[in-house]
Amino acid sequence: MCLLLSRCKQITTVIFLLLDFPEPIAFYPLNARYEAREKENRQLKGIVRDVAITNGPYNEPGGACMFYGTESSYIVFPNNGGLDIRFSGPFQTPLHSCAEPN
Repeated sequence: MCLLLSRCKQITTVIFLLLDFPEPIAFYPLNARYEAREKENRQLKGIVRDVAITNGPYNEPGGACMFYGTESSYIVFPNNGGLDIRFSGPFQTPLHSCAEPN
């Protein structure tokens, strides 16, 4: 649901838009609670290599995964055919870089 507010000549208009988004084929929160598991157990668990749990958005403890920026730091999501994204929308993830400038 989206909430749009519009203010015009001391009149506030509130419009609610009900948007029907399709169910995602996979949602991996990548946090301490789910680690590399799909939130609804619809897909196989990811294989984690050299990744740490760290603070996430708004400094939430255990709210994110930290990759070390090396070839040995990654997560693989096995695909048994359930991750067919030919007719799906974009892959989305927030990224925060902690790299030191050279």
